[in-house]
Amino acid sequence: MNEESPSAEIIKGPWKRTINTPTEDQIVRAEQLAYCDEISHTCLMAILSILVENGIDASEKSFIKDITFITETIKASIFKTNGIDHPLQVLMDMTTDLQIDPDNSPFCELDEHTIDDMIASYNAVMEPDDDTS
Repeated sequence: MNEESPSAEIIKGPWKRTINTPTEDQIVRAEQLAYCDEISHTCLMAILSILVENGIDASEKSFIKDITFITETIKASIFKTNGIDHPLQVLMDMTTDLQIDPDNSPFCELDEHTIDDMIASYNAVMEPDDDTS
């Protein structure tokens, strides 16, 4: 019985290794993100502290879900002031209405009609029709 030789040629190195170093822009962006995360974390700790001190049970699953949304909303606001995009910014802009008082003071209201419309649109797309004809 004959021994078969390898069917593929083996190419020997040395291979050049490339080291990916971040650019100056990437470093600045990472620092901005870390700064924004630190501020939002500090805000969250303050909010949680106040809520727990006032008898809110922070261990409930629904509370954890709600506080996550609040945290991301705070983060989106902080990101926006630093020129960084966040997915919730669009939702916040769509669902709030900024107005100016007669004394030239700005105030903002939640646009419940827009929220109702968004929920209705979501339900129309996500819930299948019962009509099977």
